[in-house]
Amino acid sequence: MTILVNANLKIKVIGQAQLLGAVCVDLPHQAHECVDGFLNLLSIGTLYVERPDMGGDGLIVREVATNLGLKTDLIPLVSFGSVKTNAGLIRDWLKKHQQERIILVSLSKGGADLKLAMSSPDSPETFHNVIAWINVCGPLSGSRMANWILESRIRTWFFQCKLRWQKRDFQFVSDLRHGDNAPLNFAFQPPECMRMVSLIGFPLHRHMTTRFSHFCHRTLSKHGPNDGTTSLADLHVVPGEIYPVWGMDHYFRPESEARKLVLATFRYLFE
Repeated sequence: MTILVNANLKIKVIGQAQLLGAVCVDLPHQAHECVDGFLNLLSIGTLYVERPDMGGDGLIVREVATNLGLKTDLIPLVSFGSVKTNAGLIRDWLKKHQQERIILVSLSKGGADLKLAMSSPDSPETFHNVIAWINVCGPLSGSRMANWILESRIRTWFFQCKLRWQKRDFQFVSDLRHGDNAPLNFAFQPPECMRMVSLIGFPLHRHMTTRFSHFCHRTLSKHGPNDGTTSLADLHVVPGEIYPVWGMDHYFRPESEARKLVLATFRYLFE
């Protein structure tokens, strides 16, 4: 069972989770009119090109949206690109799509990319037609897993060599570090026209589904509850409405529950 914070609560610090009673079966008719039948999926989790099985390609969200009669699109970000590079690509894409009313759905690191994209002074103009942002497990303040790599010379050297061999930029890791001097350590508010909902996994160790997610969850456990990448303690600085999702990891498994959650989120946005 998926446990969500009550839809009527707008929280800054996580409190006791409450059950959301209904799961969406279909969107109300006025929802389709509201967005002119268009939804844009801003994916990007890490390795969404190389490892679509990890969920970073947003296939579940796109399938749910398509089944509801909404159009989808995918902003072609760099799968293992730096936050700065992808933020620029997001802004460029939006400037070419100023006529549609858009819902952005960011997955994992795509949330960090989008946060930086909104930090420019002209963001209200660039994002004026974005009516909502659904942030799925985005490490908006960075991830302590990046710190874990950077705190060790051996781990840093290993990942530098690995990424160089894979022809990828180590800046990806540096951008995601967490702390006072980190690139993502700045306060932000979405433009007034944009509604923001964050879905953050809240699993126990037994809920993790892969060796890698078990390892990440265990590594971050000294900082408190986490989804394997994002610590729940960081959510007090996230604007908008927050839904801690019991039993789901950073990649939003199990898939069946993820589909129900996506449906419920769309319903809530259009109520």
